[in-house]
Amino acid sequence: MATIKEIEDLAANDLPFRLDNLDIEASNNPRLHSRFYKILNTETLVLRNFEHELAKLLLDKFEYYAGKADPDVYVKEPLDKIVLKTDIDRYIDGDATVIRQRLRVEGQRQKVKYVESVIKEIGQRRWDIRSAIDYLKFKNGVG
Repeated sequence: MATIKEIEDLAANDLPFRLDNLDIEASNNPRLHSRFYKILNTETLVLRNFEHELAKLLLDKFEYYAGKADPDVYVKEPLDKIVLKTDIDRYIDGDATVIRQRLRVEGQRQKVKYVESVIKEIGQRRWDIRSAIDYLKFKNGVG
């Protein structure tokens, strides 16, 4: 699992192309697609794992605040107040561990969205290279 900064740096390094090597740059597109699809697959799996952890945490917290958790849980983390059924969602939403996990999920979603946008940019890169080749042909008077 790479950090968003590492993925951004990788994209910043890989996406720009040099006008003096357009043939080589065009042939690099499949390699770039492959590289970023591997990253996307990994990061998507991490996102799914984080979402499953959040779902389990939400269930555990519901049971905790509803008074239905295992008694050992209350020994480790006593619940000093009676929580009304209508207020359970508020307590869950304000729970520090739930907030941290939701932040992890959102951060991972942003990372996946970014990698998806990089993959779209790689697709656009192909057309940008083609346009550059056409422009150089026009500029040099080639048909």
